[in-house]
Amino acid sequence: MDNYMNKTLANIKENPVAAVYALAGEGHDCIQVKGACMYFDFGPDYEAAVKMAHEKNPAFPAKGLIKIAVTDVYDTAPGEHAGMKYKE
Repeated sequence: MDNYMNKTLANIKENPVAAVYALAGEGHDCIQVKGACMYFDFGPDYEAAVKMAHEKNPAFPAKGLIKIAVTDVYDTAPGEHAGMKYKE
């Protein structure tokens, strides 16, 4: 959800790709997700995201939703599989 993403939004408009890291709980399992970004300020997914943001804090402006169409997923946890791409 775009609450205060002025710089991020400018970056996405210039180059609509992203990489996001996700860490699983307290362990060392970690992945990197890469993909193409799309920005929405209308539609059912956007409305659902606005609702979720306002439930957390009604003051959030909830200006837009950034979605990533995943193209690649990599193992980034320490060990022999670090940096390996997951197969589809």
